[in-house]
Amino acid sequence: MVHLHDPDFVPLVAQRLSAEVLIAKLASREKRRLVQMLIPYALPSRTSLDTVLARLLFAAEPDDFDALDVPVPGAESPVADGQYVEPIS
Repeated sequence: MVHLHDPDFVPLVAQRLSAEVLIAKLASREKRRLVQMLIPYALPSRTSLDTVLARLLFAAEPDDFDALDVPVPGAESPVADGQYVEPIS
């Protein structure tokens, strides 16, 4: 048996499991709890973390979506202004 270290595997599993939680026939509170448990495993990958956090939002089933439309200070993207951003290397 060969063991290969793949640092991207655990965050991908967290993504996958968060999707499974969303489609499970569980109460909203239980879905939130389970998806929250996956957040630490998604941390190594920004994409996985964003996906799991978005699924946490879906699991939360907020009543007031307008409350989510609050600008976050410092989160403005220069790309939205038509400016080019150099990729981080």
